[in-house]
Amino acid sequence: MEFERNDMNKNKIELIRLVEILQDEIDQSSKVPFSNKVMVNQDIVTDIINEIIQSVPADFNTAQYVIAEKERILEEANGEYNRIRMEAEEIMHTQVNEHTIVRAAEDKARNIVSKGQTEAKNMRLAARDYAQGLLAELEEELQLRSDDAMVSFKKDMEDFVAGYRQSIDSTTQTVRENIQELSNMK
Repeated sequence: MEFERNDMNKNKIELIRLVEILQDEIDQSSKVPFSNKVMVNQDIVTDIINEIIQSVPADFNTAQYVIAEKERILEEANGEYNRIRMEAEEIMHTQVNEHTIVRAAEDKARNIVSKGQTEAKNMRLAARDYAQGLLAELEEELQLRSDDAMVSFKKDMEDFVAGYRQSIDSTTQTVRENIQELSNMK
């Protein structure tokens, strides 16, 4: 179980690393003038997205393993229950007067099934909570990356517009000065 937890942490770290690479690729992409768009290398972005898609199922496989274990434990408990029930029936047939033995066996079987069902339910809930937590963390990380990219892009656009406006103002001033000089020459 410890190995699986380490493996899940590695997958989570790998997923975050891939999202960071995707973010860097977007940040380093060429800007499209006069828009909020960037040009990205489709092959690189597609490769990164494919790696993300491949790393996410590993966590879901772990969750499926937990659910399969739950079902195995429940089947085992049901098998144990059936075995004990059959033993109890044999005892009942051979020793009809000894009801306490049969009752004890049935109680034991019910306790085993109840315990197995409780463990299975707990494992199912833990698997669901783990998957929900993982998806929530991924959503939060993607939102943070998106917000960071938008702030960076907005600043770049503001700087571009300010520089462009300054260039236009400078050119306008030069044209006015030239007009003034022409007016003075008459």
